[in-house]
Amino acid sequence: PLSLGIESGECIFTRMISRHTIWPIRSTRPFITIRDNQEKVMIRILEGERAMASGNRLLGTLELSGLPPEPQGALEITVVFEVDENMILTVMATEKESGRDTSLTISGFGMDRYTVDEVDAIVGKAEEYYEKDK
Repeated sequence: PLSLGIESGECIFTRMISRHTIWPIRSTRPFITIRDNQEKVMIRILEGERAMASGNRLLGTLELSGLPPEPQGALEITVVFEVDENMILTVMATEKESGRDTSLTISGFGMDRYTVDEVDAIVGKAEEYYEKDK
C-alpha cells in the first residue's frame, strides 16, 4: 500500500502511515493552528509518495470547526489515522482544549486499486520530484 497522510503547512505531505505498513494500524500525531484566531481547520487526507501534497491523491477532506479564538500555534489538534484489517481508514481530529472532534471513514483505497506497475510509477515519480518538492 501507498503512504497515507495529510496536507500540513505550505502544501507539505505529512505521512501518518508509511508505505508497506502492515494493517491493522493506528497512528497519532499532534498539529497546531497556523493562524491567529483560526476558527476551523481543513484536513486534506491524501494517499501517495510525493513530498508536495498536491502530487498525491486526495481521499477526502475533514473539517474541524468551532475552534476557540487563540493565537497562532496555541491550539493543538490531535489527528489519528486508523486502518483496520478490512482496509477501512478512519481519520479523527480532536482539538485538545475544547474537546471538539470530528471523524471521517474512507473505504475502497489501497493496493487492490493499483497494479504493481502503477505503484512503481507513483514511487518513481516521487523519487524524480524529491528535490523539487522539498
